[in-house]
Amino acid sequence: MPGEGGVGRSGRSRNTRSDEVYAGLRRDILRGVIRPNDRLIETDIAERLGVSRTPVREALQRLAADGLIVSSRRAWSVYQHSLAEIRQLYEARAALEGYAARLAATRRSDAELERLTSRYRKSVEAIEQLDRESADPETIQREIVNVNDVFHDDVSRSAGNPWILELIQRSRSVYFNYEMARLYSREELLEAFSDHDRILDAIREGDADRAEQIARKHVEDGFRVLRDRMI
Repeated sequence: MPGEGGVGRSGRSRNTRSDEVYAGLRRDILRGVIRPNDRLIETDIAERLGVSRTPVREALQRLAADGLIVSSRRAWSVYQHSLAEIRQLYEARAALEGYAARLAATRRSDAELERLTSRYRKSVEAIEQLDRESADPETIQREIVNVNDVFHDDVSRSAGNPWILELIQRSRSVYFNYEMARLYSREELLEAFSDHDRILDAIREGDADRAEQIARKHVEDGFRVLRDRMI
């Protein structure tokens, strides 16, 4: 039957290539390899990756839906957010992550809290080891961003609401990436870990009010740093 034969396999193969192109471009945008206002030309990407234009076109459409690129002069370019847009995104994040921390303080299980804490502690220790070894500053900064993302995802996941988790992940992919992280000093990024410790303590103690308050202030403080550097 056609649906189970070559056509189906071809469709799955094309979708796989589209997924791979999408994941690669998205990663490069978030890491700052492809920077704001850089143009993305279908033919150039297809030639570089050794694929047809179809999976590239599909990947670019998905990136546009994510808010990471925009159509410009019959081509695509990486979107550069204004300070006003970043403020709005941070306001949304403060509300979402604050409430997620509140829910986590009331809904988390002991086993889940142990997994969250253990993974976070090991990640911080790995960064401290890189620091002691005088690793490349960009490597340390990239690892700090990764640890930050995982921590906030874990806290949001502990809220037990997949809709909140999805909204938080989606909004963060737009504004908090490696390009944004370059505006923070290493010391400022590491200082954020003390807030993480306090959030964990509040969740562990089941103090929903304090967990929400600290999480909201943590996000708001992050925006103030960005605002001061971008003005």
